[in-house]
Amino acid sequence: MSAWKDAPDLGSYADRHETGSDDEIFAELEAEVEALNEADADDAAAVTGGSGREVNGDLASAFHEFRAQRMAEIEAAVAARKGADAIANRGKYREVRDEKELLQTSYKESRVVIHFAHKEFRRCHILDRHLEHLARQHPHTLFLKADVQDTPFLVEKLKIKVLPCMFAFVNGECKERLVGFEDFGNADNFSTAALEWRLGRAGTLQFPPAYTIGFFASLFLVQNTLAKLLFLLNQISFVLETNLKKQLRHFRRTAYADTVASRGKPAEWWTPYTEEWQKPPKPQSSRGMQRGLTERLKQGVIRWVVRKVLMIFTTSIPLFGVLVYAGFSALDYGVMLQSPLFEAKHMTPQQVEVWVEERRTSYWLFGFFAMLLERVPLLGMAFSISNRIGAAMWAHDLEKRQQRFRAGEIHPLSELDTKHAPRIPEDGQPGSYGHPERADVDLPGDFMARPSGLSTATSRGTSHT
Repeated sequence: MSAWKDAPDLGSYADRHETGSDDEIFAELEAEVEALNEADADDAAAVTGGSGREVNGDLASAFHEFRAQRMAEIEAAVAARKGADAIANRGKYREVRDEKELLQTSYKESRVVIHFAHKEFRRCHILDRHLEHLARQHPHTLFLKADVQDTPFLVEKLKIKVLPCMFAFVNGECKERLVGFEDFGNADNFSTAALEWRLGRAGTLQFPPAYTIGFFASLFLVQNTLAKLLFLLNQISFVLETNLKKQLRHFRRTAYADTVASRGKPAEWWTPYTEEWQKPPKPQSSRGMQRGLTERLKQGVIRWVVRKVLMIFTTSIPLFGVLVYAGFSALDYGVMLQSPLFEAKHMTPQQVEVWVEERRTSYWLFGFFAMLLERVPLLGMAFSISNRIGAAMWAHDLEKRQQRFRAGEIHPLSELDTKHAPRIPEDGQPGSYGHPERADVDLPGDFMARPSGLSTATSRGTSHT
């Protein structure tokens, strides 16, 4: 990101006012040199700790050597004191009253955020709370506050006319400027994450690896009002579902059963499992049985840990967290919705695994969208019932397809057939029984072997020959 174009060059001003020339820093050195200038040779020897005439017999040389030695010692002490103060100030949001210190800090520190405020301005106190939190979260950045009444030169130099006003410096260069709350919709209830994102975009904040996911996730929290609204609606839904738990369970169960009964099919109509592929795929769980118990447990634990970690970072994020949760649980949820079908067909666990493996994508999509609908606040309770109706209707269509395979109307498909063979129409659609235009005409023979687009007259003529 380019630096803020209107930012003044504070570095040139700071270069002309180095703290090394401050009389206060070298007061001790100047006092000692003044004492040496007024002393004779014997007194000088007493001050320096030796004979003042031993350095080439020249007392002036002894003075210069002692001055250089003391200057180096004091500069080292000042640097150590400044380093200790800088470390102590990390992770704190402190107020600075000296304009010269602000100039030096903004020019020499790698990352600095300065808030120019007024003690009687309400919005300045709001920004203070956000910066105090960010100072604890980002100790590598120095967060400072300056009262505009104590810094008139900088207020004029930086052309500050609206408060609060915040500047972000990176290596002495102004990268970001915040004037009032205009960039946050001119609202007082913006989130700390929104301000954090602005400063992070400018390069003012340094994110540790463990914080990276949470930082990018904060992009979804800029609209704090939406997050609060969704949180409130979710809490209301949770309370209602808790109080209506038994009734909802009854409605969901009866919705599936009543949908099946509405088709007018008795229990005997459901036939045993019939394989639809010549070479059925091997389920992932069966492939896992070939590995050792230790390896399977290890992979299971890893998947569980990864899922839990992702849930921690995403479940609190509006919309995005719901998508991640639904994506991880979609397959299992889609299979669960059709568990009555497996019971009606008296399928073994191995048959269920093969059945699901053959329709993995369909079950994942069905479960994914079903979970998304059920996660809608308040309306999700109604969708949890309608999803059972959809599962029952799909189960009815799957059973009719099973019976067509069982009756020989459709032959088991190979893996190649599933990729290149024409689509088998569903019952009730044109071509479902071999007729290219009508759904109520059942032509004898294997319609899969006939060329596509065969007319009725041609089919009948062929049968008579």
